[in-house]
Amino acid sequence: AAHTVDGHSHSHSHSHGHGAHSAVLEGGSSVAETIVRMASLALAPEALIHKLQHLLPELAPGLLILGGYGCFFALELALRGRESGHSHAPKQAKRTKSGSPEAKPAIATSAILNFAADALHNATDGLALGVAFMAGAPVRV
Repeated sequence: AAHTVDGHSHSHSHSHGHGAHSAVLEGGSSVAETIVRMASLALAPEALIHKLQHLLPELAPGLLILGGYGCFFALELALRGRESGHSHAPKQAKRTKSGSPEAKPAIATSAILNFAADALHNATDGLALGVAFMAGAPVRV
């Protein structure tokens, strides 16, 4: 655009391209790119939660089984820690008068876990039988 100032003619060219006015952040990416990245990061968990809501009824039995394994594993770790006193020092076996190692009369961890698993199994069997009898004769068979 040309204009006259004090009898002199001046002409200026102005660029209205999008690159000249877009803000650039320190990393070299534009503000728009950053906003798109932030929106993607905000929407990704929402999409995952939405999918999990539909998959949860199908995954529930498997998750319960994994939870049961996890509970028994935690119980075993707790019992083994109680059994050993959680010491990292080498253990010295007590010796009897004859020089042979003395056997500990403590209940083994596997026996406690076996008892807990059997009790849980009996409880679930009792629940299943109770539900079957409340449902009626066709289910009892």
